[in-house]
Amino acid sequence: MATISSTERRIRLVPTSSQLRNALAYMSITVLVLVFLMPYAALIPMPTIAAILLQVAYNMSGWRNFAHLCATASRGAVATLLLTFTLTIVRVSAAQISASLALAVSPQ
Repeated sequence: MATISSTERRIRLVPTSSQLRNALAYMSITVLVLVFLMPYAALIPMPTIAAILLQVAYNMSGWRNFAHLCATASRGAVATLLLTFTLTIVRVSAAQISASLALAVSPQ
């Protein structure tokens, strides 16, 4: 019973007024910075923006996890992963979802 009541207590947590006030302040500062500094963003060269984008994409890719999954997962799981990845790069999402579901549901 103790775990249920603690779970209910966590679900019912409501942000306090000071938390809401801080969130509103941070949001306002962010909007002001964006509004006033956005004209200077046009002065950043495109190759610099491309390099930043590539670095962010590399950091978000999780390629080590991808390689580990390919090495340790079952053949069916690896086939689903590779098909989904390939269709994400090549095709639209509708084809990706339907092909991945068909492969995942098929008997192994």
